[in-house]
Amino acid sequence: MRRVDTPRIGLSWLGSPAHYDNGTKSIPSEEMLRLATNSRYAFVSVQRNTPWPDVMNCPQVELAGSLVENFADAAALIAHMDLIISADCVTAHLAGSLGKSTWILLPFQ
Repeated sequence: MRRVDTPRIGLSWLGSPAHYDNGTKSIPSEEMLRLATNSRYAFVSVQRNTPWPDVMNCPQVELAGSLVENFADAAALIAHMDLIISADCVTAHLAGSLGKSTWILLPFQ
């Protein structure tokens, strides 16, 4: 992880590809990356799925999703964040159940 004095914000933008409404629930990575322009925060991808190339090439976002193999790993990573910003997916629900401050980005219906 980066500097410990900087608030860490975990980002998760993709839901399960198997979900029937995943295309509506997931957030384009370029939209999430717009958040990462604020240098007062350390942004960490907690996205388990392989990140898209634009995320991999974004130096403002630390890639930690490869550390996640199961729910216990995800919970441990989330525990190190100050805030989770997520699409409506398992990451958001897990973070909320752990009592972590969580913002869920929902599609306009």
